[in-house]
Amino acid sequence: MVFRRIVFSVAIVMLSFFIIGFAYCSIMGNLYHNVLSNELLSINSEKLGIKNIEEIKKASNGMLYWKKNNPDYLIDASYVSYLESLTIESEHERKNLLNSSIQYLDSSIRLRPLFPDAYSQKADLMDYRGDSLKDVYTVLRSVYQFGPFEKDTAETSIKILFSHWDKLNIEQKKIALKFITEHDKYGIKNWRLNEIFKFSPNKERMCSVAILAHIPLWTCGNYKSKS
Repeated sequence: MVFRRIVFSVAIVMLSFFIIGFAYCSIMGNLYHNVLSNELLSINSEKLGIKNIEEIKKASNGMLYWKKNNPDYLIDASYVSYLESLTIESEHERKNLLNSSIQYLDSSIRLRPLFPDAYSQKADLMDYRGDSLKDVYTVLRSVYQFGPFEKDTAETSIKILFSHWDKLNIEQKKIALKFITEHDKYGIKNWRLNEIFKFSPNKERMCSVAILAHIPLWTCGNYKSKS
């Protein structure tokens, strides 16, 4: 009887230490995540320098040290690796950082396989890295499966599919067109569509769709002021 009580007491103490340790790691991870979020909000990718990226990396590494199995943290860490790749001149190192970025997203997907956000960012990064349209579209299918009406789903698809328009089959082209002609379904307002078009190298083709669909956009020259 005494032995059982001792074993039970030890088990309670160990469980308490585990709970305290878990809570502490969560708190520390969250603190570093807040620091990272503030750092990311304060930067401009066009003016990103070594000093900026070092501060961002420090916050990201601290975040993952304390809480490496958080899907959202892994997505942020992926973005940090991508940002770092923008500051690297070596093509080999740049590719390694992009690979690392995608690996973080894969880890996030394994932890939370039914959410579309990591799939969406992975498809975007794979396209940026120069992967084949077939491989990129395979990931996009997961985006459509788990987040068919998400805003990121539409924006990522517009960006990727219109950049590979000549390689798309009929079904893929229909999907690409739908994200523009039915943009309201995905929570994309006209002003946001205008921003997407304005900075896209595929602006002319996108605007052709918008004009045919009678979607008035400043950047396409078919917007008429009510005044």
